[in-house]
Amino acid sequence: MRVSLVRFLVITLLSLPLFSQSPYQEIYQKPFFKGQYPQKTPVLFRAYPVYQGEGLYNVYVPVEISNRFFQFVIDGDQYTAGAELEAHFKNRKTGTVVSRIWQTTFSVADFDQTRDKRRVHFTADSAALPPGKYDILLKYRDQNGERAVAFRQKLTLAETSDFYASPPLFYYPHILTFQQNFIPITNYPSSLQMSWDFNRDMGLFLQAWRADTTVIPVKIELINAESGETTFLKDTTLSGSNPLASGKVVIPATLLYEGKYRLKTMYYFKGDSTRKIVPFDVVWFDKPISLWDYELAVKPLQYITDETEYKTLNDGNRKQRTQKLREFWEARDPTPGTPFNELKKEFYSRVDSSLARFSTKRRLGWQTDLGKVYISNGTPDKIDDHSLDPIPNPYMRWIYYGGGKEFVYTFRAVDGRKEYELIDSTERSL
Repeated sequence: MRVSLVRFLVITLLSLPLFSQSPYQEIYQKPFFKGQYPQKTPVLFRAYPVYQGEGLYNVYVPVEISNRFFQFVIDGDQYTAGAELEAHFKNRKTGTVVSRIWQTTFSVADFDQTRDKRRVHFTADSAALPPGKYDILLKYRDQNGERAVAFRQKLTLAETSDFYASPPLFYYPHILTFQQNFIPITNYPSSLQMSWDFNRDMGLFLQAWRADTTVIPVKIELINAESGETTFLKDTTLSGSNPLASGKVVIPATLLYEGKYRLKTMYYFKGDSTRKIVPFDVVWFDKPISLWDYELAVKPLQYITDETEYKTLNDGNRKQRTQKLREFWEARDPTPGTPFNELKKEFYSRVDSSLARFSTKRRLGWQTDLGKVYISNGTPDKIDDHSLDPIPNPYMRWIYYGGGKEFVYTFRAVDGRKEYELIDSTERSL
């Protein structure tokens, strides 16, 4: 039995889980029809250790909080949110606990920004810790509401004497607005460490402590974990006048297809080497959700292809059909040779909109006449709506303009606008 699509999509697209104290995960799965699709955990954090010398680390805790997770209040002509965060580091051997507690607040100009899942607020603090194995507990409490979560993470700080390489820190190369006193990095750091956003350049901030001012050669290799192929290879150096040496590398989004990767970083110091391997997934978090369900991805294609090609897409086993679907869109990619297909994104965004806007108790949105026209043509340039007028045959017209022509689709309103039936389509020159 089909659930109400309006109710279903409100739950699927807008709801966010409330997490009790639990092992930390960057991604959680949301249900969608017969499957699931991944989303970022609304509070992301990581521990980023930087050795300071004399047996002491400065462990930074960068935290990203989704705007949609905050409780906003109206403050004059702005919307304001805030949270209190606690980071507790417990030494597993001694039982000693080092804690940091801080508050963060920010404002946005309009309501839409409070609900935009692409927008996040960034905050950070740090704690000085000696070498050892630690259990980290991060607590989040909203200042304007009762929402509170807690996560656990583990951290090992090794004994060192003359060299230590911090793990690579991901950052956003094209965001330059971060103002907090974090680490010597001018760009916006990310709290992600096990995943990265599809269609976004990946910045790598590399930092090492050495006992003198030696320049540190570094080799960076990005390996596709599924094919074993190297997709990015670069030699660089870390330098600096004080014991901390640092450098930046950017991996272009054009090399980062969806999938699993291994980032291998080799640091060379005085005839020795240190290797750090970071596995991560490139995930299209903003992918149209209809693309996560194979049936939804294929069936609406009947509106933009012929019967023979559509039948071919449905022949074969699941692996074969998936490959055919991939080839179908590769052949129509306006920017071939890059991971992002603009036409594919637009088409399935329309499918998503049809599900949310036009679904009825009897049919999913893409199956309705409104959905078919919307998927094929997009948002109408003009709507002439008489579906609630006190006339014998209420109707609505969608009007499109293009190529010196006007295209008019007339829909009959059925049962008080609960459904619409296409009764006429007209094309005429202007």
